Formats: sequence, structure tokens, C-alpha cells
Amino acid sequence: QALAFLIDRLPPHVHLVIATRADPPLPLARWRARGQLSEIRATDLRFSLEETASFLLEAANLELPPESVAALEARTEGWIAGLQLAALSMQGRANLASFVSSFAGSHRYIMDFLVEEVLQRQPAAVQQFLLQTSILDRMCASLCDAVIGDWRPETEDVTNPLSAVSGPQSQAMLEWLLRANLFLIPLDDERQWFRYHHLFADVLRQRLDRALATLLHGRASLWFEQNGFVAEAIHHALAAHEFVRTAQLIETAALGTVQRGQVLTVQGWLEALPANIRQARPRLLLAAALVALGMGQAAQVEALLDAAEHLMAGQPAAGTRAISGEIAAVRALHATFHQQHPRSIGYARQALADLPADNHQMRAAVAAGLGFACFLAGEVAAAEQTLVETLSHLPAAANLLIPRMTLMGALGMVRSGQGRLREALKLQREAYALLGREGQSLPLAVNVLVAHELGRLFYDRNQLDESERFLKQALEAGRPTGETAQVAFVLRLLAQVVQARGELDYALKLLDESEAIFNVYPVAYSEAAVNPSRVHIWVRQGNLDAAIAWADSQSLAQFDERPLHPFDWTRFALAEVWLLQKKFAAVHALMDDLLARAEAAGMGNFVLWAFAIKAVAYHQAGESEAAATTLYRALALAAPERYVRLFLDLGEPMRELIAEAGTRSRDPQLRTYSEQLLAAFDPGGPPVRSAPTQELIVPLSDRELEVLRLMATGHSNQQIAEQLVVTVGTVKKHLNNIYGKLGVTSRTQALVRAQTLNLANR
Repeated sequence: QALAFLIDRLPPHVHLVIATRADPPLPLARWRARGQLSEIRATDLRFSLEETASFLLEAANLELPPESVAALEARTEGWIAGLQLAALSMQGRANLASFVSSFAGSHRYIMDFLVEEVLQRQPAAVQQFLLQTSILDRMCASLCDAVIGDWRPETEDVTNPLSAVSGPQSQAMLEWLLRANLFLIPLDDERQWFRYHHLFADVLRQRLDRALATLLHGRASLWFEQNGFVAEAIHHALAAHEFVRTAQLIETAALGTVQRGQVLTVQGWLEALPANIRQARPRLLLAAALVALGMGQAAQVEALLDAAEHLMAGQPAAGTRAISGEIAAVRALHATFHQQHPRSIGYARQALADLPADNHQMRAAVAAGLGFACFLAGEVAAAEQTLVETLSHLPAAANLLIPRMTLMGALGMVRSGQGRLREALKLQREAYALLGREGQSLPLAVNVLVAHELGRLFYDRNQLDESERFLKQALEAGRPTGETAQVAFVLRLLAQVVQARGELDYALKLLDESEAIFNVYPVAYSEAAVNPSRVHIWVRQGNLDAAIAWADSQSLAQFDERPLHPFDWTRFALAEVWLLQKKFAAVHALMDDLLARAEAAGMGNFVLWAFAIKAVAYHQAGESEAAATTLYRALALAAPERYVRLFLDLGEPMRELIAEAGTRSRDPQLRTYSEQLLAAFDPGGPPVRSAPTQELIVPLSDRELEVLRLMATGHSNQQIAEQLVVTVGTVKKHLNNIYGKLGVTSRTQALVRAQTLNLANR
């Protein structure tokens, strides 16, 4: 009190420096609030990574690779004495990398220092508390109370700092350790959760009796389970060798943990169990199947599920119905992942019939998979009904956030397929907001779904920067669990974004990456997802041989052999090539068939796309009235949802049609929308063209243009010769000149190239 009185009354030019390991019993909080206190604490003294490297090199003459320096800095947490002791331990060692990788508090110099200079100088009560709580990776007062119990020092100690405290003493002890700077690190601003310095914790655990440690781990596991920290409950149950209880905890937690993207965590739990327990419990085999599903190991999924069913053989059906529902649920999810829609739908409906009504987490996952499978099978109405009903009945519980996000993401995908972009964007944004609460950094499957869909919706709106941002988030979330089909779909869409910016070579590279992943993790329609995008880029590169060869390889029978799939863009790529070849009748027939199927299925985005392509076909065929009428139908569908990219990707012919017809619509909303679309075509923005439009280096002569125009109208060489009153040989000579100037080798390529450069109309 006398010192505080003196300090409060010091003249302004007098400063007092106090050096101490522990906080002195002075009114520090008051001086801190008044701005009269400057503090240099452990975090300020901690060496940074750069300072660690400098210290090791200059003071200890140790030149380590950057990864070894980083490992030492992380392990010592910048503690300078710890670095000095580590440097001493490394003197004379040949394999420094091996030392760094195994460096811990058990090393002799570290152990000696911390035991002699820190631990043995503490009162017996403090030593007992430190040792018995060292099993905890993080701690709070009530957890410490549960682990230690109603403890008192093993020997009478008059130096016990808490001798005057009655009842549970953990909170008071934690506060005392913090004031004493005894390697206790707060984990939150409220100072409720703490941990020990890594090296100090190592030393304490080395000195703790093993039998006592086992007992304490069991107590910690119970506390974590009762307070909803299942992962830590499992960790401590394993350390306590309580394997049956561990198995029960894993069975409860596996689905939710896998849904959060922590597949490797569940795998680690299972591998830590004895094999006889792991193989004797159907739900543990189910958990292993979920791990295999998350890692794309298809054969293992089926084998594990078969093994789980074998264990239940002969048991009463009433007692196994719930687990049978869970097995059917995983089979459904597995089939959905591989786009085996009939199997997925059948298993999902079986699972929903067998699963208990209160198993909301599994039922929501199955319903999301069922909705997704119905949507991909072209059953849009069934998908919508399943997802809407499940969402409306899902309780608002914190542990159901991920199932809710998954359902919302799947419903948003359905809304997008229906052509309802505004509702889709609203749903995905709401799901993304929930994702932020759960933790965006986790590699969640739903994170990939929601970020992918947001990327696609922003692409549809031509907001390319936003689209790219979300797609890169999807890649970041998806890649930690492996290069799966989800990642392949993200790469395919990212290729669309970069091609829209004109980065065509990079777009093809991304498509090659996507295709390579699909080759390892094959799913139905992967070719129908990748190849149409590749054709779109070939056309813009002027690689017409490749585009035409692909189109010639396609059979129309394929569209009768499979249901309408929302990610099958084969028809649109065919139409793009046929438009260049002026096969207008074929384009209309293909789009009319698609319109009938899409309208019946409720796929509004395909309806819109088909009308837009038909409008371009009419426009290029010179049927201006039909072109305008069809364009107005497309604009009427697109305007309320603010589609942009669909029109831009149809290139110059669509721009011409909108300029000629769209801006003259009698509907003022369509006129305004048309003007906005034309602004998006503006060269000042990202250049979007059907193909390169530069002029020829050597222009065609008037006679060559005449030959080209006649060829474009379907005249043969003999008919052109008769029309121009020249020999067939002269016509062939003109054709050879035309081919050379256009940089092509065939009649078809010449016509496509001429249309690209608008030569046939000159």
C-alpha cells in the first residue's frame, strides 16, 4: 500500500521500472485504465520467426532450413530460454532435422531447466495441480475441478497460496498461475479457457504417474461428454483405455464429424480402437463406411456395409430396423455421389421409412441426397417437395446447422435449375451465412456445394470476380479431403469464368485438370459436363476442326437413352457448332425436343437457353420476325431473374439480335433489360465474341468473295463455274486461294471461318 501510495504521487518526470516474474500486488488495473502503465509481457518478449532464425544463426551458429526453424519456433512458442536450450542440445549432432522433428519437453536440458527452475520451486499444492491437469490440452475451472476432484495437497504445506480458499479451488488456482506467469496461456479474452506452454506440458506429463494419468483421462472424458465436446471426450476415453465407451461415442459422433469435413479425424478414432471391437460393432463399420465415402473409396464402402449387414443377420428385425435404415442411408449417399440415381432414390426412401423420427441428422442428410438425386434424374418436382418438406420440419437445433445448410444448398441448386435465380441466390447466401457460424475454414462438403453454387449464380449474373472468389473458396474447402469429383466440378466451372475473361488457354488447362480427376473418380455425365465447355473454347480459339469433329462424333440417340440431366450441356455445344455450320433446321429440331423435355421436367433454365439459341438460329437464317418473337420469349423469362452470361456466351449474333429487336420491344422493361445486356457486350468490359473477329492479313478479292457467297448458299463447284461462266478448274483455283487466306483446309471450315468474319455478307 505504501508503494502504491508513493507511485500515485510521483512527479510526472519520474518513471519507475519493475522487473518481476509474477504480477506484483499493486493496482495495475487502475494504472492501466489511466494510461499510466506500460507493460512488456511474455507475448512481447516472444521471438518471431525471423528473430528465431537470426538467434540460431548468430548466437548459436546453427544454420537450419526454414522448415526446421519454423518447427522450433512453433514448439518453443518463441520462448527464448527454450530456444537457447534447444540450441545447446543440437551442438555436435549430425542429424539436426531429426532432432527438430522430435524436440519436446522430454529433452534433457529442457527437462532439467523446467523441473529445477520452475516446478520444484512451487508449493506442493501448485505442483499437484500442475501435474494432474497436464493431461488436458485445454482447461477451464469446472473441468479442472472434475478431473482433480475435491483435492488437497498430499502433504501439509503452509506455503499453499490457496490455503484460505474453501470449496473448489481450480478457478483461484488458475488465476494464481496466470499472475505468477507459470507457463499458463489464456485462450480467450474472458480468461475462461487456458492451456500450458507446449514444452512445460511435456515436462509435467513425463512426471505424472501413468496409472493416475489413466484415471484422470477417464474423468476428463466424462466431463467433455457431458458438456457437448464429443471429440475431446473420445480423445480422453482412448487415453483412459475405455474402448467400449469410446466406441459408443464414435458411433454417436461419426456422421456429424464427417459432415463437417473431418473425415481423417474419424479415421484416426477408428484406427485407435482394437480391431476386435472395431469389427464387431455394426455402427463402427458404418462409421468406417462414412470415412471411405468421404475419401472416394467406393469398393470399401460396399464391403463395410455388407459386413455391417452380416453382423445383424439372424437378429430380430424390430431391434435392427434403425441400423438397417442407417445402412440404407449410407448406400443412398454413396449412390448419389456416383450419380446412380435409381439406386439412390430407392435406398433413400427405404432409409426414411426405417430411420427413427428423432434421428434428424441422418434423416436430413438422406433427404438432401434424395432431393439431389431426384433433381439429377430430372424429377424436379419430387426434388423440390422432398427438400422443402424436410427443411420445414427440421428443428432449429445447433447440432443441425450442417444438415440445414446442405438442404438449403440442394434446394438452391433446384431453384437454379428451375430458372429461379433470385430465390436460388437468396437460399445460397443464407446457407453461406450459416456456414460462417459453423466455421468456413473447415473442409466441409456443404462448403464446396454452397460456394460452387454461389460461383455459378454469380457467373450467370456476369459478376465474374465474385464468381471466381467463391469457386476458389470451394477449391480450398474441397481439396483437403482429396481431389474428388466435387473438386472436378468446381474446376470445370472455374474454366468457364476464365474463358469469359478471354483466358482461353488457361481455361483449357483447368478443364484438363477436371477431366483428370473425373478419370480417377468417375461419375455419370462427367464427359457431358467437361466436353461442351471445351467445345465452347475451341470455337472461340478458331479451332474449328476439333469442334466439328466432336459434333460429328455425337449421336442424337443418346438423348433418348438417358433422362434430362441439369449438368448435361451436350445439346447446347452441338447447337453452337451447328449454328456455325448453318444447320439451322437441325438446331431447331434439337432445341424443340429439349423444350418439350425441359418444360415437362420443370427445368426453366434449359427452357430459357433453348429459346435464346432458337432466336439466334432464326436471326442467322434471316427470319427476323421469328427471331424477334423468340428473343422476346427468352428475355421475358430472363429479365426478372437478371440472367446476363447466357446471352453473352452466344456471342456476336446475339448482340446483333438484341440491338436490332430487343431495344425495339414494346415492353419498356424488356427494352431496359436489352440495353443493359448490350452494355455488358461493350468492348470496355470483358471481350466476349463467338470467335476471333480480326480482319484477314490478305483480304479476299471481289471474285473470291463471289465464290465464297455462292459456296455459302450450297452451290457445288460445277454450279459456281456455270454461274460465273468460268471453268471448274478456275473455281478450284479460287477455292485454294480462299482456303489459304482463311487459314483452313476444307469447304466446311471455310464457311465457318467466313461466317465468323462476316465475309459472306460483304
